[in-house]
Amino acid sequence: MAQLSATTFWQLATIGLLVLVGYYVYLGIYNLLFHPLAKYPGPKLAALSEAWFVKSSLSGHLPYIFTEVHKQYGDIVRISPNELSFARPEAVKEIYYHPTKTKPGMPKSLSYARPDTPHLFSVRDIAEHQKQKAAFTHAFSPRALKEQEPIVLQYTDAWISMLARGGTGPHGIDIVKAWNWLTFDIIGDLTFGASFDCVKTATTHPWIDMLFDSLTFGIMYDMIRRIPILKFGLPFVVPIKKLKQNRVEIREYTRQRVAARCETGTKRDTEDFFSDILRKGQWTEEGLVSQAFMLIIAGSETSASALSGVTFYLSHYPQALKRLQDEVRGAFSSSDQIVGDSTTPAKLPFLHGCIEEALRLFPPAPSHALRVSPGATVDGQYIPAGVCVTSQNYPMSRDSRYFNVPAEYHPERWLKGEDCPPDFRDDNKAASNPFSIGPRSCIGINLAYLEMRIALAKFVWHFDWALLPESKEWTKSMKTYFIWKKPPMMYMHPGLIATNHRVAGTGSPDGRMRASLLILKSLLAGFSDTFSAASGRHEIFQKDPWGIDSLSETSFEIEWSIAGS
Repeated sequence: MAQLSATTFWQLATIGLLVLVGYYVYLGIYNLLFHPLAKYPGPKLAALSEAWFVKSSLSGHLPYIFTEVHKQYGDIVRISPNELSFARPEAVKEIYYHPTKTKPGMPKSLSYARPDTPHLFSVRDIAEHQKQKAAFTHAFSPRALKEQEPIVLQYTDAWISMLARGGTGPHGIDIVKAWNWLTFDIIGDLTFGASFDCVKTATTHPWIDMLFDSLTFGIMYDMIRRIPILKFGLPFVVPIKKLKQNRVEIREYTRQRVAARCETGTKRDTEDFFSDILRKGQWTEEGLVSQAFMLIIAGSETSASALSGVTFYLSHYPQALKRLQDEVRGAFSSSDQIVGDSTTPAKLPFLHGCIEEALRLFPPAPSHALRVSPGATVDGQYIPAGVCVTSQNYPMSRDSRYFNVPAEYHPERWLKGEDCPPDFRDDNKAASNPFSIGPRSCIGINLAYLEMRIALAKFVWHFDWALLPESKEWTKSMKTYFIWKKPPMMYMHPGLIATNHRVAGTGSPDGRMRASLLILKSLLAGFSDTFSAASGRHEIFQKDPWGIDSLSETSFEIEWSIAGS
């Protein structure tokens, strides 16, 4: 009897396995030949199953892969059995449009579903999104932006001073981390009423490191949704347990910060993101926790990535850096003059161009924004209800049909009228949408531009810098899991203080000074090969461009250009 039971078990198991295999064979044949999307080109594996998309996502190279498949297959590519990717500006408008009474909008796909309370970014229901967005209308209004500007200036000035001191580490400050410190402190203050003290301590707050892990967990969550069996295999190649635990800890830390902010209530002098919401008592604490989590990510990482990108491209194109330096240093005799109103595109057009061009080449959120078609026409093709569609900003912004010399950094292409060189006047700027468009576009776009204008202008006004050859390929093969996983780019080194860093009686951006500096070999020992040759226009001076590491100790006269006094 026991033998019969064992035999029966294995027979049933074999039958079950055959049924399962047969089902997937049938599903593959249906997807490949009879599915409504069977007529669209794309990788065969993408048509057969979710495996192609999952593999591409887990590689961290999805933007590059999408660029290649669109080059190979055209403007409409099938990227999974039920998903299409579009790479034309016309499609962008038809996917991310504002809904009307006669034309319902396209809700976000299941790829945004998470186990937590939905927030402004992840909520899929269109009506619920409109309700949540309305609650933040005051927080991101022009009036609120004016009230938030002093906070941006406060942390940016402290950040400049931190760079001038060189931080606490022996190898100087990684500028990529430094940009994150600045934007996280700003957004922390505007969300919780207190910063993360990253700029003050010149260190990365543990919450920030865990936050990146949490985003990676979100990607894994979507991959398991697509191929459920991965739930058993992924833990062997990805630290799912650790990522999940970090997510729990982040939620708890966020809960504590939200509770502290709620205790302050409406007593705070400066308007922040939650001031109006707390006045009206619109959300539960759990809802506020989810919104705070979203605000920290969306409000900091995008700006930090954009600023890292513009730093890299300006370093890579010294003629653009020189032109920006001339514009900024010619406009201001003091760093205190660099504020929101003095850095607008009308007053500093090349600064604006530098930011826009970096956003084009290095969009801060390169993820695919999937929407579910209600049964609509996109780029001349009728897309049945239930099919997911997305547009690809990364391939479009590097497409020669829309931008002349698309792989090169040319901020002047964004200048207006006659100031724009003839070579770039036919560029289709609608092909670059780093903050998306439509009702789900970035609600904090104006704050992001304010931060970037002020921070970049002050950085350029105070410092000279250059990349060494080892860092020239910084953007190549960089991985992304919803956001860019950015490696170090260059280091701002602890500075040697000039004996007198102010030029008496000049106050001019062209002032020169003579200073005797003692260069110590020990201060140069052990620095990374990827550091920047950075000279300070505040208190620090470049340390290595003369190749003096063979000297034990020397003193000599140097001429140092400083920006103002």
